[in-house]
Amino acid sequence: MRRRPLIAAAVAAVVVVSSAVAASASDRTTSGFGAGRQEAVFVVSGQRLVPASAEATRPSVRSTTEPLVEKRVVTFGVGDDGAVLDKRIDLVRSKPAPNDEGRTEFATYSATDSGEVELRWWDPSDGRILWTVTRDDAVVGRVHGDTFSDLRPAPASDATYRIEGERTVEVDGRQAQEPYLTVLEVPGIDASALGMPIDDAAILSSAKNTDVIASRAAANWQMVQQINTFIPTERAELPFDLQPCIEAYGGEGGVGYYAGDDRGFASPSVARPSVRTAIESIKEFDPLGNRVGDSLSTRTSGTRLYESNGDLLAFANADLSEIINLGGSGDNTGGIGTWSHHVADPLCSISPAIDYTLSFGGFSDGFVHLSGDHDQAPSYEWRVKTFSSFMNLYEFENRGLEYLLPTFPNAHVDITLSVGTP
Repeated sequence: MRRRPLIAAAVAAVVVVSSAVAASASDRTTSGFGAGRQEAVFVVSGQRLVPASAEATRPSVRSTTEPLVEKRVVTFGVGDDGAVLDKRIDLVRSKPAPNDEGRTEFATYSATDSGEVELRWWDPSDGRILWTVTRDDAVVGRVHGDTFSDLRPAPASDATYRIEGERTVEVDGRQAQEPYLTVLEVPGIDASALGMPIDDAAILSSAKNTDVIASRAAANWQMVQQINTFIPTERAELPFDLQPCIEAYGGEGGVGYYAGDDRGFASPSVARPSVRTAIESIKEFDPLGNRVGDSLSTRTSGTRLYESNGDLLAFANADLSEIINLGGSGDNTGGIGTWSHHVADPLCSISPAIDYTLSFGGFSDGFVHLSGDHDQAPSYEWRVKTFSSFMNLYEFENRGLEYLLPTFPNAHVDITLSVGTP
């Protein structure tokens, strides 16, 4: 179904200042962390912590007046003696333009060295959805609204949070489910900098802090991402009358069916699985974490139309020109692009198209991102490879090809995860 586009982030708006200025505490006292506490703020950029002005990063992490490329902001609380008191990491993400459902923000987190985590996400239901929150596959809460606070038992270890919910909508006089999924990986926080002078702590974080900085690769390496759509069954009998299409290709009767991909979600070792459509993005990074190359390709496995008796009536490749780049943002460490996908059946004009608007991309520190909405048919998978094999980071099961019809609701996804680097 056609949706108005979700616009991706624009250029970075973080103001970088000299290390001498940023390494000293800001001239503001911040409540909530104790009297006399001041802050030194850094932004993760590739393999480095880059000093950044407090004015550019201290406003709300949920949205900013200027769109930001996705960044992780590391804040050291500093005492009067210049020693580090505490440490926090905030995921700062862009504020996209609203789409027709009023979406105004992406999910974010704040995490401290003491284990406190605050998650924030988009709730389209004014509090009516009951969200299930899991940490590392264990349910830690069920809440209404758009925030959740947790105390993770191991602050130094990564934790993956899933926020899932559905709302019921009425379509053509019957109820249908509209699912939402947000996944955030909150990095473990290395507390070894506590008690150190801020200058030494910043140097330590820049060199060794694996909570926000990946290990340095020995040579250039690639991050490969795929968004694949596929029909999991061997054949697909569509829930509407294809008789005109059958007759147009010489069929004598019966509804007929399309050949499906007859597969489950692709195994890690499969490089190019059968698809209705696929987008593949490859980013190349050098050992210092700089992006040095980009490529993007689209493909299809072709569409086959059969008569009800099994005779092949027609074959054609889908028109991939309706996979359109709506723009994106990034810097030398990576970036995120937004794609509008409206790929129709090449053999039958009365069949609805496969539609989605998705933003995806990645950065040289190993963090990757997917967000947007898509039809609830057919099946979808988002795969990423930085090592020798793919990881399936998002899998959506086909709910029935009637969900291709424009009247049915879309599924919504919002994921930020770290996949690591070589």
